[in-house]
Amino acid sequence: MSADTPIPVAPGLSENGTPAEMIRRRPDLIVAERRIAAASARIGVAIAEYYPKFSLGGLLGSATAIASGNLFTGAASQAMGVLGLRWRLFDFGRIDAQIAAARGQEAEALAAYRLAMLRATEDVENAFSALVKREAQVGILARGESSFARARENSVAAYNGGVVSLIEVLDAESNLLQVRDAKAQAQTEAARAAAASFRALGGGWDAANARSDRLYSDLSSTDRRKAP
Repeated sequence: MSADTPIPVAPGLSENGTPAEMIRRRPDLIVAERRIAAASARIGVAIAEYYPKFSLGGLLGSATAIASGNLFTGAASQAMGVLGLRWRLFDFGRIDAQIAAARGQEAEALAAYRLAMLRATEDVENAFSALVKREAQVGILARGESSFARARENSVAAYNGGVVSLIEVLDAESNLLQVRDAKAQAQTEAARAAAASFRALGGGWDAANARSDRLYSDLSSTDRRKAP
């Protein structure tokens, strides 16, 4: 069996930035936000189809085609203008449909972003609620450990003085071991809750990366598989 090591202490969160800025580090929110931006860009592309477009390649191609003789004639200029211009003048109905579809996609992306934000907020609230409860439990058990340690010392002193029997000493020792075991379990759960809190916020704190890596490596294999 490997040597005993202390339960890792979770690094503190950065105090820079608002809660909204911290939660936006999550990859799922970044993806949802970029999808909204892409959908908005598609609306602009669809609206741009209302306006005429001039192609430099078309102008150059037409100029090359007529360069052998009448480059500066009226017919040549008209050909260059027609070949270099693209305008969907009689296709506005299809453009309207494309714009409506693009706006529908934007509305869908916005709904997906709102849903992702609600789920992210729920994850953060659950993670931090568990972390606060576990840390409070560790504090209570730590105070209980101190009390049981003093009780054991008193029972040992009383036993040495012939006041109590060995049974009382063993009971005090058993109570101390039980509270120490409970505190160790609470510290383990607090470390896992801290890791879950970092996952819920998306991570990204450079100053805490080294300590976070040690924290993740000391967790159970099941938790490591769940960690990003």
